[in-house]
Amino acid sequence: EAARPPLEKLVENKIFPGDCADFRSGVEVLAGIYADLKLPEKREALLSRTVALLEQKQPRAGEDRNRDDNLRFFLEQAGSSEKLIAFYPQLVAAYPADYVYSYRFARYLLDQGRLNDALLLIENADKLSYGANRLAVTKIRAKILAALDRKAEARALLKRDIKAGAKSFPKDAAGLEQLLAEISR
Repeated sequence: EAARPPLEKLVENKIFPGDCADFRSGVEVLAGIYADLKLPEKREALLSRTVALLEQKQPRAGEDRNRDDNLRFFLEQAGSSEKLIAFYPQLVAAYPADYVYSYRFARYLLDQGRLNDALLLIENADKLSYGANRLAVTKIRAKILAALDRKAEARALLKRDIKAGAKSFPKDAAGLEQLLAEISR
């Protein structure tokens, strides 16, 4: 409660006029305080206002990546499924050489149960990812395949990337091993 008034002042005086370089942190912390204090209407109003400001600032994806990612983040925080599902394809199209938006959209669609759509996106992300990111993509891809009852394919994919990533990324490979064990039950 003690942090609330100064954060509200910061958000009101710096973030919404557009004077704050770190837009996300102030809003995210204040939204968290509202959640902790069980003030959902305040949190919802803050997130809605934030989304509206970001949408007004720049109507098209691809012109300012920081703004684009902030909008994606706050749409997720606000639970704006319709807007998020409309915005993600714009992000994928605006940043075609980057795996991250295909990956995030696939992960989101997996959570929504839209497995076939998620699979297409994660396969695109797989072509663009490398290093530890590839293992994160593999994890989501294997989850999607398993959910589509293509467990043998998921297991083969996991085994391949566990072997490929074990030395360089042992923690990530361990996560894949855990998923492999779950799928193999």
